[in-house]
Amino acid sequence: GLIAHTFYLFAQGSKTGMPPLLSSTRDWILVLAWLVIVSYLTLTVLSRKLPVGVFLLPVVLILIGAAFFVSDVPKGQAEARDVAINNWTMLHAALLGCGITGMVVGFVLSMMYVVQHRWLKHHQPMVNNLALPNLQRLARLNRYAVVISIPLLTLGMLCGVVTGLWPREGPNPI
Repeated sequence: GLIAHTFYLFAQGSKTGMPPLLSSTRDWILVLAWLVIVSYLTLTVLSRKLPVGVFLLPVVLILIGAAFFVSDVPKGQAEARDVAINNWTMLHAALLGCGITGMVVGFVLSMMYVVQHRWLKHHQPMVNNLALPNLQRLARLNRYAVVISIPLLTLGMLCGVVTGLWPREGPNPI
């Protein structure tokens, strides 16, 4: 799935002549779904016993489904002389995408924490042999996700401010 998703994003980028983060809202959401899948694979490699896929798969499917309800019209491409604006815009979109991915992973880890806490509190057995990690480990992983994503979101917002304040050249400065 990840390989097919990657090829689709490359095809979209070559069709529009822009990176998917900058082309359309649909492509941006699909890149976010791709980043969530990559984070799932990273978490799986780091800890094979963490069943995060059961919780992340619905999020990825919702993102992919939601992508088809938003605009797929490519946004206007900046002129070639505004290379600095394009670079800041790409950095802005990339940092926000990575930060939002961290927040999604943190949300999923929080849901795992809530489920595990409920099972332990009510002395319920595991459902279908789904063994979740202990609460301390889930809390630690969630903290890492938040500690990583908050600076990325902050830097992404700052890059957006720089992009917005950058003086535009041309007949219609914004």
